Amino acid sequence: MISFSSDALSLRRNTRQVLRVFEDRIRKASGLKFLVDFFKCLRTEDKEFGKFFDDGVFRVIGIDGSMCVEERLELLLIYVCAAGYYGKIYVNDGVLKVDASGAEREEALKVSTSVPLWLEDLPNVNPSSVYALTDFDVKRSIESIPYALMTLSELILALDSVMSGDVKVIFLDRLLSGTYGPVSRDFRLMLRRGYSVLNGFNTPYGKVSMLDLHLSGFLGTGDEFIPKRGVYGAYALIKMLIDLKREDKGIRTSDVAGLMGVSVKEARGFINKVKKLDRRYDGLLLDLSDNDEILMVRDEVVDYWKRVWFATRKFADRIFSGEEHPLMLDNEGSRWITTLDINTINVYLLHKIVSDAVSNHKLVIGIAKDTSSTDIIRSVFPIYCKFHGKSRLTNISPLTFRSDKVLLSIISSSMYESIPTPWRVREYDYCFATLVYHEDPKRSDVFARAARKIIFREKLFVRGYFQLRSLEDDPSVRSAVFAYDRPFYPEFDSNLIVKFECLEGKRTSNIKPLLEVEENSFIGNLVLYILSQSDNPYVIEEMGHNHLLFLADKLVKVMAKRARDMLRGIADLDLGTIASKYKAYFSSRRFRDIRREAEHARERMVKRSYGEEYFV
Repeated sequence: MISFSSDALSLRRNTRQVLRVFEDRIRKASGLKFLVDFFKCLRTEDKEFGKFFDDGVFRVIGIDGSMCVEERLELLLIYVCAAGYYGKIYVNDGVLKVDASGAEREEALKVSTSVPLWLEDLPNVNPSSVYALTDFDVKRSIESIPYALMTLSELILALDSVMSGDVKVIFLDRLLSGTYGPVSRDFRLMLRRGYSVLNGFNTPYGKVSMLDLHLSGFLGTGDEFIPKRGVYGAYALIKMLIDLKREDKGIRTSDVAGLMGVSVKEARGFINKVKKLDRRYDGLLLDLSDNDEILMVRDEVVDYWKRVWFATRKFADRIFSGEEHPLMLDNEGSRWITTLDINTINVYLLHKIVSDAVSNHKLVIGIAKDTSSTDIIRSVFPIYCKFHGKSRLTNISPLTFRSDKVLLSIISSSMYESIPTPWRVREYDYCFATLVYHEDPKRSDVFARAARKIIFREKLFVRGYFQLRSLEDDPSVRSAVFAYDRPFYPEFDSNLIVKFECLEGKRTSNIKPLLEVEENSFIGNLVLYILSQSDNPYVIEEMGHNHLLFLADKLVKVMAKRARDMLRGIADLDLGTIASKYKAYFSSRRFRDIRREAEHARERMVKRSYGEEYFV
């Protein structure tokens, strides 16, 4: 006979041991008083935001997405949607007021699409599914399709909102930086594959080429900062050549180092990479007809973004038009829009959103409810201490919390008297997420090393954390800590740039990221102020979060639930008829699916016969 009492005693003893370890970690974190300096509380004098917003009445929008997948008779029925709610922003003589309580929605703030797909066609849409050997791999391959489409739906609504004249602030229920990583990985896979459905698309500016797609993924609209180091150096040189080509100028190879502010060796490496890229695309990049010593791009390269953006918008609109199969480009099923293509489009959408937001003073804020990021523990705070002249680096190293969010939550609650809500942490460049603090005994100017060979480009996204609410009766009891990010705004963020050396592979790179050390971040204060007026403390599950995103989340979940019922109805009505006609019910279905449906039917029958208490 199995003794459960001994198991219970053992479990309780081991649980108490684990709890003692956890309490010890909390005590250590609570003793780090110097961390209080890393928190920035809301300041009432920071309400003069007229230099970012013009006077007037504008809209603030919260956007979220959802998805569902049904599988019947080897047919995948996919549904994705995104929707938004909007509130009002009142700006009068630089004084800003946000009213999200009377949130509204309209048909223009909603997109959706349904995608039927045979499992046999899965490799046509997700090329990586060819290598799916287990059920788990197949499931992941299937899930990647609606996730890519859901990302597309949210970014389309975000872009339309950025381009709308009466919208000033856009909340997304996802981090911009957290979205960019996965979609750019698929973009690079598309380049490696050497094919995209966007390639060869006719536009008013000429046909889209693979070179255009390549440049658009790295240069974006052409307005963004490109670091002059490592893998980005060649694209910084190409950007310079495109800007000079508009004046019908080129660069002597001997002048590249001086113009870019890099060493001769680095300049030579950048030139070689540019020429290698030119050879890869059959000479479509460089105009070398006059002199090999003069670097100049071809005339048609200048309009690379115009061609790609025209095609991007056409394909995105087609997917959500509802007039054709969203992913099948011909009736024979020989040409498909793949997940690599969709995420490539998402890369271009992100670049467009960032560019338009920065140039038109639109504030795009991505919020993450759950994150296990360790940016602050691993790199941000140690490097901040270096710049701040603090000798506290050894004190933070024993921290064993593997989440910034957990550490910040504990510090905020344990030191609630010193850190009143609402607060945010000092903002930092997203490139810190790819860094690890590193001390070089031979070089005092080396602060960090790349976590995985390459350091992400700086001056694109800025990140932080915030907490909005605490109980009046017990200020130590607080709402959740959330992560946020936003674009880098050169006009307001350039005074927060720091410079230091990092080890990137076997080389040393000079990086210039944003880190809020001495100066206050104007945009960071603006973000915290808007967030502090955008939650609803009377609803427990959204206290300290965002009212507009809460409503958008509820709406898209209702849309997805209704769509799931619709998909099941279509499957039972149309697919059942086909299965019966071709006697394919058992031959085309997995046995486990048939067994599961039989078990559910038997369970419903027993409940009707014996009642719910039978299962208690």
